[in-house]
Amino acid sequence: MKKASSPVETFGVAFHRSFTFRVFVVFVVLWVLLAAGFGAGVFYLLNKSYHETNTFRMDQMVEFYMERRAGGELPLNDCEPFLKVYDNIEDVPDINREVIRNLADGAYESNDDDDGVGGPRNYSYHIRTLPNGSGRLYVVLEEDEQDIEDKYKRKMKRNVLYAFIMAVFLSFFGAFLCARMLTHPLQKLLDKVRGSNPRSLPVGFSEEYAEDEVGVLARALDETNQRICAFIEREKQFTRDASHELRTPLTVLKGAMALIDRLPSETRHPLSNPLARIERATSEMEYYVGNLLQRSKGEAAQERTTFEALPLVSRIVEESRYLVEGKKVTLSLSATADPVLVIAESEFIMAASNLIRNACHYTHEGQITVHLTETHLEVLDTGPGISEKIIHRITEPYVKGDTSKGHGIGLAIVKRVCDEAGWQLSIENANPGTRIRITFLKK
Repeated sequence: MKKASSPVETFGVAFHRSFTFRVFVVFVVLWVLLAAGFGAGVFYLLNKSYHETNTFRMDQMVEFYMERRAGGELPLNDCEPFLKVYDNIEDVPDINREVIRNLADGAYESNDDDDGVGGPRNYSYHIRTLPNGSGRLYVVLEEDEQDIEDKYKRKMKRNVLYAFIMAVFLSFFGAFLCARMLTHPLQKLLDKVRGSNPRSLPVGFSEEYAEDEVGVLARALDETNQRICAFIEREKQFTRDASHELRTPLTVLKGAMALIDRLPSETRHPLSNPLARIERATSEMEYYVGNLLQRSKGEAAQERTTFEALPLVSRIVEESRYLVEGKKVTLSLSATADPVLVIAESEFIMAASNLIRNACHYTHEGQITVHLTETHLEVLDTGPGISEKIIHRITEPYVKGDTSKGHGIGLAIVKRVCDEAGWQLSIENANPGTRIRITFLKK
């Protein structure tokens, strides 16, 4: 049963490194900024409305006084506990008189800000000239000793702060939900393709996704998987057909060799060396054809066996000696151990044969030494070496040197075998010659 992704882990990586986390952070930052801006705006508007309310009260008091004065009634100066009206500057209390004596008509605050008029704190003033220039009206609003305005502002700040903190907490929760909702299609797509292999690539799944960016990605992956599946099927069919068709001429060759073996010894003796080569080549081709047929069935991973490497390497060295006949080349095997390997035997033979035969083909004088130890197989020759321009790409298919007469596939096969076995392949120039080593690493 597939394990579900945990809330703190997504896409197979730690949450703090995931795409979901980046979306989460973006939403949190955005919402916190919005909450901060909204809170600042609310605080500004409430503070402004407080001052406008005071101004409105004072304006209403002036209008009330003017109406009573016009009707010949004496103004009531005790209608509000902290708001007083004076029509004579000398009647204004001493602590306020000099502050407002020379002020023009208008509304003023006594705070210490740039727009304040100074004097005692917690006072507001409203000054207006009476009709026909008969005097001036002074309205004084005095806050009580508990500093009502400051208490109001503190309470307002506290409420705005509480609202901001709540918005921040909600932003974390909302951002996480939004991030999970936005990345859920990606997680679903990842779950679909995770763990796929060439034998079971998911196809036909793109219809499950909407017409958005994730849907485009899903359709691109679906189409790519379909092309890969078609390519793998063509490759398997070609390998299967080629290996099957090659068996017919191999059977003919083996039959011909059997007939030649029945000839008298005096007739076969002049042809003994060429016939031995043909027999070895036929056996090798039959071995490789069988290996190809197994790979076309996907059985390469099932044929892993445990075997000793030294007998196989010794046999390959002996079967390759004909390649250096007529050359001033010494082919030798130096073995200090007989490592036990776990791999398809045919795969190891294919890799070792390619290394030893390449050395025999391209070395025209000197020596070729095959070293076998508990940890590695090394082939050291005194040939021309590999051009520095291509040595880093020499294991790629169809990459070969200028003097090569092959197809550039041998070392690619060796690299593929090493990759499947979990071994390490190193290739370097030895001046003169080339040193190629396969290190037997355990998976």
